[in-house]
Amino acid sequence: MPNMKSSVVALGLLLGAVYAVPAPSAGGEPCEKIAPAAAEYMAANPNATNPMVPARMAWECLQTIPNKVGPAQDMIRSLKAFVNWQSTLAFLKAPPRDYMLPPTDIQQGLDDIAAGVEKGRYKSEYDFQMAIVELIFTAHDGHFNYRPDALKAFSFRNTMAADIVSVSRDGRSAPMLYHEGAIRAAMNGTRGNSTSGRNNGTFQMPPAIIQINGQDAISYTENLNLKYSSFQDPDSQWNSYVRSYSNPQGSPVIAASLAYMGPTLTLAYEDGTIKTSENMAILRTGINFTGIRSGEDFYDRWCTPNKTLAEMSNVALEVKQVVDPTPTSPDESPFLYQAANCRIWYTPQTVMDPAANWKAVVDATWADPKKYCVADSIVSLEETGGGGQPMDPLFQLNVDEQQKTAGAVGAAGRRASWVAGGVGLTAALAVLVL
Repeated sequence: MPNMKSSVVALGLLLGAVYAVPAPSAGGEPCEKIAPAAAEYMAANPNATNPMVPARMAWECLQTIPNKVGPAQDMIRSLKAFVNWQSTLAFLKAPPRDYMLPPTDIQQGLDDIAAGVEKGRYKSEYDFQMAIVELIFTAHDGHFNYRPDALKAFSFRNTMAADIVSVSRDGRSAPMLYHEGAIRAAMNGTRGNSTSGRNNGTFQMPPAIIQINGQDAISYTENLNLKYSSFQDPDSQWNSYVRSYSNPQGSPVIAASLAYMGPTLTLAYEDGTIKTSENMAILRTGINFTGIRSGEDFYDRWCTPNKTLAEMSNVALEVKQVVDPTPTSPDESPFLYQAANCRIWYTPQTVMDPAANWKAVVDATWADPKKYCVADSIVSLEETGGGGQPMDPLFQLNVDEQQKTAGAVGAAGRRASWVAGGVGLTAALAVLVL
């Protein structure tokens, strides 16, 4: 188990839904099966927003999309031109010793993929484009990403994993993975996904998830986070895939991904229980497989640029007003950011009295950050314009009033570090580890 600098977990309310899943159709080309399966699903689930089909059916369709050498090489050349604008390429190739992630050479990686196309390494356009996506993810930069056309049709889902959260049993032990529904059922003294509950008035945690697809659950999750996260360190990667106040839609990679995770998901629990559920593929909004009978049809519809839109027009362009080049802020400023890594953890009891925990965390950390945070870190209530919600000024005046405004929210994140040096203080509830 890796060293946990801090850990909190969100327990956002999950509204589960049960859907009827059509049986796979026999015969025909893989892509030809999608339209009737999607129609059958919507007929059985008229209130569903998007149709779903078995993940394996979608993946078999994607595997028939041809990887054409000429267009693939053109795409690589185009990407390399745009990638040159990424300012961190040299840093990523040779990062400093304290960089927490593996080095990566993006341009060389694109060259390697291009060479693989020439050698017929990629069975399908989907495999080729996923190789590019996974390469771009190695930069771990939320402002540097690529969503290719072969991935626009499907997104893979697993409902059994959708409510997985990360919880420390007592606020001191390392967090483990649980189902949110099972924890809530136990806290309410009812039976949910487990037989645990209240025993003589004492709260008992439900059994933790210890294996995912036959591998250690924590290691398996961390490896997927490293492969598909845009965040820059293992802690923030983990937090980006669990629910939090600032990320209420967070879910693990095994629950929602553009990458195919296999036909099924198997979870093993510490009480010996093993559960398996089928992975599904959801058709993204606007995607219609009517008339798609083969991988070639898929390629023609979604992987070929619209020639009409791509051609240059002879119409004169409107001249826009030139922007004043005078800078409105200094070109340079001291680099002050450092993760505060305050020792903030979550326990299941947090959800029972969030207001008291909120006040305790803020009062203690703000009053004595040296006691609870790493040396020389800077706790700040300011927020950059790069993302997230601006902190309500009321928070700085009265924590209790801010809590009333925000409402009762659960604690967020497995190892959530309170950020510093001009980056917003996440509004998460937690229990201090004294």
